[in-house]
This record gives sequence, structure tokens and C-alpha cells, in this order.
Amino acid sequence: MQTGKLSMHEEMLQKFRPSMLELLKISGLGPKTIALIWDAFQICDVEGVAKLASEGKLRTLPRLSEKSNRRF
Repeated sequence: MQTGKLSMHEEMLQKFRPSMLELLKISGLGPKTIALIWDAFQICDVEGVAKLASEGKLRTLPRLSEKSNRRF
């Protein structure tokens, strides 16, 4: 309380980028899928996910079919 920061909050910010919340606005993309994308490609923004989709790289991940790929 003296520093105005929470250690858990700091840990979460280091592990996950704030821009990842924007990915939740994509229909059909939930927290588990966002975590898969992050683990595989370290992409955490909408533009990055769109680029992965256009390159066909999202289809390599479990639970992401060609139909899912069309959303991006």
C-alpha cells in the first residue's frame, strides 16, 4: 500500500500485455484461445492476429480451424 502498487498486478502485467484485452472483442475468440496464440506466437494485438490469420498460421493451433480463421 505504501508504493501504490500490488505485486500480483505487476506480475500479471509482466506475463500478459494489456492489449490482449482488445482480442476479446473478436467474436469467437476467448481467453483460452488468446492464451494459445500468445504461447505460440507472442502476439497480443488485433493487427498481429489478423496477420497470422492471413498467413494461415492460426490453423496450426488446436481448436482453430479454417472456419475460425475467416473471422479475422
